[in-house]
Amino acid sequence: MLFGPSKKEIWRHLAAELDGQFVKGKVFKKDKVYARHGEWIIVLDTFTRKYGNANIRFTRIRAPYLNRDDFVFQIYRSKAFSGMRSYFGMQDVEVGDPYFDKDFVIQGNDIRKLKMFFKHTEIKDLIMHQPNILLKIREDEDKLFAPPFP
Repeated sequence: MLFGPSKKEIWRHLAAELDGQFVKGKVFKKDKVYARHGEWIIVLDTFTRKYGNANIRFTRIRAPYLNRDDFVFQIYRSKAFSGMRSYFGMQDVEVGDPYFDKDFVIQGNDIRKLKMFFKHTEIKDLIMHQPNILLKIREDEDKLFAPPFP
């Protein structure tokens, strides 16, 4: 190994440590790691998005669950033009922490629940320590080609 272990090797090792399963990708399917935590099945995979002339690879962690109260939201770091989004009518919920509110854009369908969720210092600290983050709680979009969840 000239440049260290491959992603496949690292993910196989991770799956073994988590007592999970590494699933090798096929022609149109990516490698995945499945791990169980209590009743949750957590799925780790990657996907690529094109930005200009560059293809950027992202690592995604998903944990499907039954969303009984239809609460959805997303949070991401503020960028240079994030303020413009609010100007053009996109929601940016402030949760009452000036530093957190300045650094992140939060959108969701229940402001009361968002404020309650982000009262937890531990959650905010974990999010703040991520240099790049997009955290979404969303409805299953039932896409035609969406990967099936266990």
